[in-house]
Amino acid sequence: MNFRPALIFVLFLLVAPQLHAQIATHYRFEVIIFEYTNTQYTETESWPKDPGLPDESSALFTITGNASNSTTPVIKSKKDPDITFQPLTADSLILKKEAKAVNRSSLRKLILHTGWTQSMHPAEKAYPVAIKTGAQYTSLVADVSADSISFGNNLTGADNVSSFADSTITRENQPVMIPVKLRQLEGTIKVSIGRYLHVWTDLVYRRPISNPALLNNNRGYTELQTFRHQDHRRMRSKELHYIDNPSFGILIYALPENTDAGGH
Repeated sequence: MNFRPALIFVLFLLVAPQLHAQIATHYRFEVIIFEYTNTQYTETESWPKDPGLPDESSALFTITGNASNSTTPVIKSKKDPDITFQPLTADSLILKKEAKAVNRSSLRKLILHTGWTQSMHPAEKAYPVAIKTGAQYTSLVADVSADSISFGNNLTGADNVSSFADSTITRENQPVMIPVKLRQLEGTIKVSIGRYLHVWTDLVYRRPISNPALLNNNRGYTELQTFRHQDHRRMRSKELHYIDNPSFGILIYALPENTDAGGH
């Protein structure tokens, strides 16, 4: 009796779900982002005052709040119509129990619960999803375009070396502060596919800090402490992934769209 065809068939049944998962063209992603109410973990570390901002210029759409019950049209790239996104509706979200657990906790506070479906592409072709959500603050930042601090250059020396005159910040030449509106959370999440799913997160989280001098002199403005989290990791579908930061946390879940395929 020839067992070889039967063996090949059994091996195909074992491998086929994995192959099917690898060629899935669309995935749905669900994201929960929350802040930690206890600030002791961030207070024990030093953080850059200006960590910079994520690049949101290539995002096709921006998430500004929790998923709604309204269905939105598919969003397509003008350069490549094969690249598509569509926000999920609130009633289609899967992680409802996890979001409720966050809300019930005294240690965490929910900022965002949302999701979307997207076409899958390799990293060089993947587009990010932009996020601007959470509380809105009015703060003061230095206006670099109005910087009046000047330096004196002397290029007449024998060695042609630049020498800078002493400059003192005075009431007349101190940096001009301008009011800006800032969201509690902003940045990007990008997902690509290869042999595995890959997720890149570049998010800025802002938290009010107590500064009596600023509050007394500029009533109505809030001084903010800014935390930036940049991360890349490999992930599997049908598994809940946790991305941690001392100031906030991210839960992300991936699922092949309209398939019963197994995870990556």
